[in-house]
Amino acid sequence: MKFVLGLLFTLTFSCQATATHFSLVKINPNAYEISIEKIKAAIAADDTKQEILPFDNSQSFLLKDHDEQRIGYLIPVKYNSKSYKNTICRLYFVDLHNNLNFAELFAEKNDGDDIVPSCVGIEAVSIQNKTANEALYFAIVRFRTVNTYGDKAVVLTYKTGALLYDKKNNDCINANRQTSNIKALTKKLMSCM
Repeated sequence: MKFVLGLLFTLTFSCQATATHFSLVKINPNAYEISIEKIKAAIAADDTKQEILPFDNSQSFLLKDHDEQRIGYLIPVKYNSKSYKNTICRLYFVDLHNNLNFAELFAEKNDGDDIVPSCVGIEAVSIQNKTANEALYFAIVRFRTVNTYGDKAVVLTYKTGALLYDKKNNDCINANRQTSNIKALTKKLMSCM
């Protein structure tokens, strides 16, 4: 029994020693409401307001650093875009000073002649450290083309308040077949870098 307790203590201590630089934590309801109001104002001119549930609290997170200091909020939004003529998904980063930054998670432009896929929503998210001030944000996005559904993997880089989309890596991880979970996405990204 002492051996098992000692082993558990050692494992716990070891896990804490290798703590990640960044972490995702659930957002408190007040901060969430303030952040989505800021995003609503930012997308108002492009939003057709036909989407019933544009925000998903279950996939929205507070980003913290290794010292547990709050950095900002990562909030996905799904809305019907006037400019894209389609339902798109974006990830917004709202810092603690209410500055906004966003990157497209899934946005196919509909020119009217072709059938293009539309975003349905975010299935799963995760974060992985890259360097001391950089992290990779992983998302599995659900999309629909007419009556057929599929998943697309998206990797964004968070770097000091900015969200960056690397087209080459995202094309690589989505080549050949769909990626439907974060574990498969992580493996595919390793082979693409």
